[in-house]
Parts: sequence; structure tokens; C-alpha cells
Amino acid sequence: MATFTYADLGGGIDMTLTTTDGVLGYKFWSASSTSLKLYDNSSNYTLFTGSGLKVTSKSGTLTDITAGTVTGIKGVTAGKVAVTVTGLSVSAVKLGDAVFAHDDAAFLSVLLAGNDTINGTAYGDGLLGGAGNDILKGNGGDDSLMGAIGADQLLGGTGFDTVFYVAATKGVVASLAKPSLNTNEAKGDTYSSIEGLVGSRFADSLTGNSGANYLSGQAGNDVLDGGAGDDALAGGAGADTLRGGDGRDMVDYAFATKGVVASLAKSSINTNDAKGDIYSSIEELQGSEFSDKLYGNGSANGLAGLKGNDVVDGGGGNDIIYGDAGADDLTGGTGKDTFAYFAASDSKVAASGRDTIFDFSASQGDKIDLSDIDAISKSTKDDAFTFIGTAAFHGKAGELRYVKQSSDTYVYADINGDKTADFAIHFDDALTLSKGYFVL
Repeated sequence: MATFTYADLGGGIDMTLTTTDGVLGYKFWSASSTSLKLYDNSSNYTLFTGSGLKVTSKSGTLTDITAGTVTGIKGVTAGKVAVTVTGLSVSAVKLGDAVFAHDDAAFLSVLLAGNDTINGTAYGDGLLGGAGNDILKGNGGDDSLMGAIGADQLLGGTGFDTVFYVAATKGVVASLAKPSLNTNEAKGDTYSSIEGLVGSRFADSLTGNSGANYLSGQAGNDVLDGGAGDDALAGGAGADTLRGGDGRDMVDYAFATKGVVASLAKSSINTNDAKGDIYSSIEELQGSEFSDKLYGNGSANGLAGLKGNDVVDGGGGNDIIYGDAGADDLTGGTGKDTFAYFAASDSKVAASGRDTIFDFSASQGDKIDLSDIDAISKSTKDDAFTFIGTAAFHGKAGELRYVKQSSDTYVYADINGDKTADFAIHFDDALTLSKGYFVL
């Protein structure tokens, strides 16, 4: 049983980026029956230890490993030990075949063939288990753990940690709440301090626990059940069943390859990655990087369009509406709605990037929330805007004004004090605005 230990050298590691070029990239080498050292100098090298090692070379260049067993590895970078592997017992010939064929996948497969323990760093790591019954320890940071085949122990440690089944050859059942139900590649896996699950390209059933979870089905017709807690569910492609459970839960289309239509009120109109999706106990929708149409229902929803020129409609209830970048058409519907902005770039002065709010109603308690925008760009503080009504800008950074033009109203903000607007919102109505309509 091999133990892989990665040192804390100021950042996390990603085992999926392990390459044979990293092994062959050194200038020099030396070998004996018990060791093979590949090095640039005494501060940068990889040392393989073992027994019965034999190598071949041509004109001073190492060409193959022809015999022996590798039992340990040490990697040193800039004079510091970056990784140690102990307890190995792998064929030096197979390892050499993979290295000299530049076959990264085969190299990892040989190294990870047994029942291994993988120790991550204090940072966010990507850890692999390979074949066998492995123990993956993420330790600190937001880690990605992929145990692969075998009954694996997946220990996230601190941070938001996610288990991946993306390489599975069949759909999996994986449950953070009750892993005894797990099937196929997830069968026998146990979880500790794991917050996220990512499924395969087949039809998966992923279940969260009482915490705040992230569940991603990828391709296939998946069933995602968040359980208790405030969960984010990403069904991906396919007709997915998305159950939020208790808490305030979101369906996330951020990785869709096209804009989606997604409706909590009438999912039959959904398109692209959202087509066929069924929602239960879902309060929020997040769109894609493209132009989306997002619709809430009669409850209090949170709808975020992300990039693209989105149409966002809250329907009934006290909704939070966020268009993000692009020229978005925003409708709160009935209820006390909040139109949220987090950066001046969310709604530009030019019409091509400016949001339009269609039904702002002060009588219903609607608000424009600008509190997350730093009103003074050159200040080190998080400054609030100063509402000046219909007055012209005075050349003072942080001023917020509005202008009525026929049946339209425009809000402008100057964040650098040059008397020119840096941010704007269009209202499709003639409104008389006051400071109380804003969260500054």
C-alpha cells in the first residue's frame, strides 16, 4: 500500500496534470541497481528507489528501464521536497514503458494500481486514487477528489470539497447522506467532510446531505436531490429531475453551451440544457454565459442571468433579480422585488450593454440595490452612492442621478468624478425617483 504525500509549498497540486515530460525533462541522470536519479542540479530532481533496477542508454541519453521494482519516489523542487511516495511495489519496466512512450495516463495507472493513501496539501488540490481501495485526504482548501474504481475513503478536510465520478463507465448512485446506497464506481465509497458530487456522462442519481451541497449530473438524464441545506444543482445536458429539498436551493445552468429558457412556473417551455428538466422545491435559477430567459414562479425567487442579453422575470413573490453583464430585460412581477447590481459593468451607459427594468413599482416595495458597487473608484473604502435627484453631476465621484425622457427614466452614476456617467439603468416608464427607492 503506497502513500503519496504532497508538501505545502504555497499552492495546491493537481494530479491530473502529472506528465511523463516532467520526468524526462531533466538534463542529467544517474543509475544503480537501487536508484535512478533524474536531475538538473542538487536542488531539482526526481529520485526513484527500488531493487534490481536496470537501465539502457545511448550516447549518454537514458533510453529505457529494463528490469527491477520501484518502491519509492521523491521529487525535489528548488531545494524543497515537493512529493514523496513510500510503500510502492510496481514494475520498473511498466513504469519505464509508460514514461518513454510519453503515455501520461499509463504512467498514473501504474503508480496508482494498488490500495493507496493520497495526502493533499493545505490548499485546493486535485487528487486521484486509481484502481484499488484508496484513501484520499484533501486536508485544507477546496479539493477535488476522484477515487475511481474500488471502495474508496474520500476525506475532504476543511474547505468545500467535491468528489468526481466523471470517468465512470456507467451511471452511478452516490449519496452523501447514505453511501450504503452507492452503486457502480461509487459502490463502497465513504465520505467525510464532502460537500459536492459530480456525476458521469451517463444517468446518475446524486443525493446531498443536511449541509449546503453542490450536485452536478453532467450528461444523461440525472436525478439530483439536495436534501436539507441551501444547495446548488446542475443537471447538465439531458432531462434531469432536480429536487432541492429543504433550504433555499438553486438550479445552475452556468456551464450550458447555449442560452437556455428555464421556467420554475412552467418547465414545459424549457430549452437546450434545461429542456425536460423537472423542478421540485427549487427557489433560484442561474443562467448561462449566453442569452437566457429565466422565469420565476409565485414564490420568492432568486434569478441570475449571468453574461448575455437575458430576459429575467420573477413572476409573483418577493424576488431578487440579477441580470449581470449584458443588456438585460428585467421584470420583477408582483411582490416586493429587488433588482441587484454588483459591479458598474453590470449595466453600461451604451444601450448595447444597458439593462431595462420594465415594472419597477415603489408602491409594491421594489428596490434597486447598488450597495455592492463601490461608488468611488479611486477610494480604498467601500463607498456608498450619493443620490442627487435630477441635478447634474457636480464632478464629485459617487453621485447618482436620474433623468426623465418622455415615457422613460434613466438612472446614471458617476464613479470617478468626471461628470460623465459610468453606469446606467433604463426604466420603461416615467418615474419620479427618490433616495428611498435605492439601497446605496
